[in-house]
Amino acid sequence: MNPELYLTIILISCFVVFITSFILNSGRIKAEFSMAVKQDITSEQMKKAEEKVSRFLLKNNLKPGEDISVIGQALKIRVNDIEEQISGQAHLGSPDINGIMTVTFRRGLSQQEKTFAFAHECGHIINEDAVPIDRPDGKHKAYVEQAADYVAAALLMPLDDVYHYLSINNYQNASPQKRTRLLKGLCRTYNVDDIIALRRIREVYTLKNS
Repeated sequence: MNPELYLTIILISCFVVFITSFILNSGRIKAEFSMAVKQDITSEQMKKAEEKVSRFLLKNNLKPGEDISVIGQALKIRVNDIEEQISGQAHLGSPDINGIMTVTFRRGLSQQEKTFAFAHECGHIINEDAVPIDRPDGKHKAYVEQAADYVAAALLMPLDDVYHYLSINNYQNASPQKRTRLLKGLCRTYNVDDIIALRRIREVYTLKNS
């Protein structure tokens, strides 16, 4: 076989393999991202959670979007000074003799992850879940964990504030590039990652359009 033809065939084969691999991996990554954003919580359950958060804030004279550390103080939750190598992202311990509960973070979490994990544990107490309890990693979480995640997002990213931001910036009709910029703006404002922000956008529109 002609050496040049042989080389051409090899290059074409490598290119086909690369493109096929890229397409398959892109589809897998997109599916995994979509699954991470998705929550199996109905709009009715979302409404009840928002009402629960509103009652808690009103009872404790707190405003929507209050700093999560202040919310923790109201719930008698503090952060453990020492991080540990635990299985989940965070662990909320039982109350001590003074009724104070402690959140222990897994070593290596980013500040964004710590903020949301702490809010998640606050969500468990607002939902009146039993402690001790962990915030697990991964997808396909039990409803009690998804409910705590929802309350965490509602505490960190108030419904009306997020909706106002999306509305004045015409998020629904924006180009993909502008949506990305708006998403990054939410992440910076509320100190959350892309998945939390995208999930909250979906929740906000679900409630406002229902």
